[in-house]
Amino acid sequence: MVENLDQELSTEIQAKLDAAKAAHGEAFILQSDDQRATVIVRRPKRGEYQRYQSERFNDAKKTRALERLFLSCLVWPLPSEFDAVLEQMPALGDTFGLGVCEIAGGGGYTVKKA
Repeated sequence: MVENLDQELSTEIQAKLDAAKAAHGEAFILQSDDQRATVIVRRPKRGEYQRYQSERFNDAKKTRALERLFLSCLVWPLPSEFDAVLEQMPALGDTFGLGVCEIAGGGGYTVKKA
């Protein structure tokens, strides 16, 4: 669920967030529930999301489809720097990938009769 942070951001993260907003127009912070990992992502572009959609139904690529979507939108830290975190906590690629899907508009919808 996309929500506002209830906590103060560290000076470093706030500076990275400000830079990400300046570069991409908007940015989002994803944080693991145990608060051991915090990242900044941008909203995926249509082509990136379409690539994810095709990869998730491809038997050879589907196991890393969410992680690839997440890494394509990762602003901070750099994907090459975050690789060490994924070695220790490999499920974060999928967890944060689901977060990227949500900010891409995949968070659900409401139907109302007109």
